[in-house]
Amino acid sequence: MKQTTTKTTIVITLLFAILLQTMPLVSAQQTAAAKETDINERIRQEGMNNSQIMKTLHFFTDVYGPRLTGSPNLKAAGDWAVKQMTSWGFENAHLEPWDFGHPGWVNERASGFITAPVQDSLVFEVLAWTPGTKGAVSGNAIRLNIPRRQSEKDPKIFFPPTQAELTAYFESVKNDIRGKMVMIGEPAIIEVTIDPSRTSPKRIPDDEIRKRFDPAPSASPTPQAPARPRPTPPTPNPNQLTAPIGEQLDKFLLDNGAAVRITDAAREHG
Repeated sequence: MKQTTTKTTIVITLLFAILLQTMPLVSAQQTAAAKETDINERIRQEGMNNSQIMKTLHFFTDVYGPRLTGSPNLKAAGDWAVKQMTSWGFENAHLEPWDFGHPGWVNERASGFITAPVQDSLVFEVLAWTPGTKGAVSGNAIRLNIPRRQSEKDPKIFFPPTQAELTAYFESVKNDIRGKMVMIGEPAIIEVTIDPSRTSPKRIPDDEIRKRFDPAPSASPTPQAPARPRPTPPTPNPNQLTAPIGEQLDKFLLDNGAAVRITDAAREHG
């Protein structure tokens, strides 16, 4: 009887010792889980209530955009970022100097007008690194159609000209472009549509975004919004030039005294 009591006591003692040893481990795990939950909640609250994303995007895009390499806008955006990060508590925020190797570029002013046969404003954008006109220029418009070869398999696909064809074409028109507003290629035909699915803003509705990030989604499945029709692939642009041909065209226009080069954007809304 004594032997049985002793074994029982030993077993109980061992179990109690094991329980005491596992209690700190369980407690530590619970504490770590609580801290992790608290950290996640603090991060979520910071993102939901104190987010600086839209403010930062506003300064980078609306205030300082576009930010071409080497441009004053890029320098101003970098200075703002350094100042902003310092105000957030970052240490040693600074810009690293480097040699771009080329002059910077910024579009200070650009405006254009159609004066005949009608009078209207010309809506356009200046391509980056375009040289200035050194004041107002005016002239008649002329269109150049760079020769191209149509694909035998697909009539919508065009191949660029050979070097011999391009050189011969430049030689044939070089006396016609001095002082002219040179329009490159055929005008694009943009279809007009009243289909709401194509004319509505191309963004996800706000209520759908909220559902994706809802921390407590409803148990019952919500009806899915009807799928938007896939946009029709754009028609290949026959006026799209390869980089080598584009460089030769720019040099040709400059060497022969063209006033301005105009390229059709071939897109909706310009």
